[in-house]
Amino acid sequence: MGTGYVSLNVPDLQKSLEFCQSILGFKTAGRPSSEKAFLSADGTNHPVELLQIKGNDAKLDIKSDHVRVPKRAGLNHFGIELPASEFENTMKRLAYHVRKESGYLQDPDGIMIRLYPRT
Repeated sequence: MGTGYVSLNVPDLQKSLEFCQSILGFKTAGRPSSEKAFLSADGTNHPVELLQIKGNDAKLDIKSDHVRVPKRAGLNHFGIELPASEFENTMKRLAYHVRKESGYLQDPDGIMIRLYPRT
């Protein structure tokens, strides 16, 4: 699995950690504070940073029946490149969570994650 460095502001760090670990399969690469965590595919490097937002930045707005999206501009999607040999198995494993027509899945904060094979 490959990503470049991504920093995500999240209103609930624990919920985002659980999603990234249980659904995406990331491992914690570091936890410098209770408001910050680094994740990676193998647990050694940390291309994904989760940073819990506070105060007015964490004010949420209901955008649909099931997705709560922060009221702020920012990242609304990112991609994860998978080795072609792992792509099909990963898509099967995530079939319940992935929108089949687009190859996207959605994290607990409404950020869309696109999975695609390395060519």
